[in-house]
Amino acid sequence: MSEPAVISSAEESAEGSAASTPAATSTSPASKPAGRTEDAAYIKGVADEDSDDVAGAKAATKPTNEPSAETAMATTNSPPTASELQASPNEANAAAGATAAKDSALITDEVKESVRLLKANCVKENLTLRNDFEAVRLVIACEGDQRKMLHRIKLIRELEKEYEVDQITIEEAVDISEEKMPGGVMVPLGEDREGRLVIYNSVSKYYPSKMLKDKKLLQAGVVTFIATLQSSAVNLEEVDSGFVFLMNCKGISMKNFSLSFEQKFSWMYQNGYPIRLRKIIFFNANKLTRTFIKMCKVFLTRKMQERIEIINDAEAIQRLIAPENLPAFDGLGTLSGEQALANFLKRQNDFVAFESSFTLE
Repeated sequence: MSEPAVISSAEESAEGSAASTPAATSTSPASKPAGRTEDAAYIKGVADEDSDDVAGAKAATKPTNEPSAETAMATTNSPPTASELQASPNEANAAAGATAAKDSALITDEVKESVRLLKANCVKENLTLRNDFEAVRLVIACEGDQRKMLHRIKLIRELEKEYEVDQITIEEAVDISEEKMPGGVMVPLGEDREGRLVIYNSVSKYYPSKMLKDKKLLQAGVVTFIATLQSSAVNLEEVDSGFVFLMNCKGISMKNFSLSFEQKFSWMYQNGYPIRLRKIIFFNANKLTRTFIKMCKVFLTRKMQERIEIINDAEAIQRLIAPENLPAFDGLGTLSGEQALANFLKRQNDFVAFESSFTLE
């Protein structure tokens, strides 16, 4: 990205008065961080050293003509689709958005000034802001740094254009993902004991290489991940508190990892969407998981590397997160998969309701 001509508070511009009507988004492809290419042979060599991991991976992927108990249950008693679980718009959250824009202690005069300058700079750079809530989140995430905010907006809008995210609803995206990659969607569980949202992923059910080969599945995956990041904060308090990723690596194999996928999309949660990812916890992490984490550090920021934590003790996880906010479907707690998916869709509706009514004066 070329160096933007950023307007500072000392440089009033005629464009600032037109900031409420952003121009069309840039159409050039998003830039991606440079890094190592996928080295499957190296990963395989490490995996072969751990016979238990390899045996488990082979058993998990071995073809069979006998349906599993889970498959049989799904056939006779199929869970509702995302479209069937779709939550209605949250009027209370819409009212909260309108109130927060006026009364929140987080909306200081300094924040308002940064938002005003950001709107003016977006007009100058031919970039589009979604709304005032996105602007405020960017100001908080980037601590008012105008160049960082403009760079993030450019990457986000280019990603949205590349994957045509406006051509598919979140419910459709979840249904496609669950059909082609059952259990692979990241879902919110509830809060940890510090009051931060926990977003959960069963890594063994996630196939990034498969996504890269399936255009429809990749589009659905991008849409659901955008929704996951956006709805990690459905109000200003959650913007401030941030969230935690909990990655359950039980039963993983080489099919669940792709360095090229991580290289292509890791910017989204590092320096893309305006979020506060406080911690990434890897649970049930075997030698293969640890090796992949080390290889991914090539394109992880130092700050993100420092937020990675490996915990292999279920009781330790429960000391961080109450059982009612941990998944029953992976044997950690009491939250059902259906409820977790319903939580995901509800939070997305809450996010849309809040941002649609959040308008700075």
